[in-house]
Amino acid sequence: MAIIFLSSCRKETSVKPLIESNNINAVANYKLADTIADGASFKIRLWTDVTTYDETAFIFRHGANVNYVLNEDALYMPGMGDVSLASISTDGQLLAINTLPYHYHQKVHLDIETKTATAATLGMRSPVKIPSNLHVWLRDKFLGDSTDLTVANHNFNITADPNSFGNKRFVLLFKLDTTIKKS
Repeated sequence: MAIIFLSSCRKETSVKPLIESNNINAVANYKLADTIADGASFKIRLWTDVTTYDETAFIFRHGANVNYVLNEDALYMPGMGDVSLASISTDGQLLAINTLPYHYHQKVHLDIETKTATAATLGMRSPVKIPSNLHVWLRDKFLGDSTDLTVANHNFNITADPNSFGNKRFVLLFKLDTTIKKS
């Protein structure tokens, strides 16, 4: 079965095919550039126990900038806590609130810090208007594995090794599940 997407322009009366494909997943990927509703949001929480945690928030908005923008994002302000978590904008700013557009396979780096070596967990919290087919994957470069935070938390250890913390260990990847389930 071939699927054809059609596009037209107000100035033109003709309709022409934009994509023609026999692969339904290739066609589904075409429109994944920015499909998350404005205002959709979630938080990533870093914790070592129930009272020791920090969070960073992500808010999706069409037309948002991936760089830090005053009055759109919030810079991370380090506190006195035992753990700290921030997302990193494309221009390298540490953010507590990161407003961004959705792009298929978009990557956002995280910065994690602790005062001591410890066992820790990263997890997704407080989803708002997040579609059920959006998966937030956490890539752990230190351990060489990935966790889908929409279904599980990621447990790890922070040690004296400088590769076990900081801004190079963790990357979030936003992916839409485009498989079509047959009934």
